Amino acid sequence: MEYYCEVIIKSIIKTELNNNNNNNLEVDFILEQLTNWKKEEDKLFEIKPNKTSGKRYNEHNNKYYFKLNRIKYTNQYNEKIKISNNSYLASDTLITINGPTKDPYLKLENINGKVISELKINAEINENEKIIIDSRLKTQSIIKVDLKTEKSYNIYQYQDFKYTNFIQIPPGNYHILYSSNLSKDKQVGNINIKKFEEYILI
Repeated sequence: MEYYCEVIIKSIIKTELNNNNNNNLEVDFILEQLTNWKKEEDKLFEIKPNKTSGKRYNEHNNKYYFKLNRIKYTNQYNEKIKISNNSYLASDTLITINGPTKDPYLKLENINGKVISELKINAEINENEKIIIDSRLKTQSIIKVDLKTEKSYNIYQYQDFKYTNFIQIPPGNYHILYSSNLSKDKQVGNINIKKFEEYILI
């Protein structure tokens, strides 16, 4: 996995070289490093509808029905995934939630169940839309994107201000849990979590 950092060019010195009547330029430059070295990693998990299974039974009126047994979600959350930060610095995140969803909620907790950070957006997102939550300081934002028109809309005001909303992952191992107010049998799509681990390399 590649590392990168942000830099600016501080100075450039150009020297003209004359080799066999071919004029070439030699360029020396000095870069100033603006950020620590970063490594990106994506975590993707699917949001699947609440599955049902049926068993036919006969009532007294000789009509047949299918009795549905729904698979319940643990602790009312649709999905739970493991995520880790191998750096010694907190990792920013770029979270993309693909619809349909309603009032999506994410919770970051440590392996002992202690809540570290929470995110909730009070908005309904259609099947052809997605929400992007960017926790990076320079680009911090919450936007909705219409996948058909490719237009984006600022929905910063729809965040639930009781929560942190811009999730950072401290060093260590964690779980991320997801839920929404959309009926579980209608929930599909996926959530992509991109984390940016930071390192000081010598």
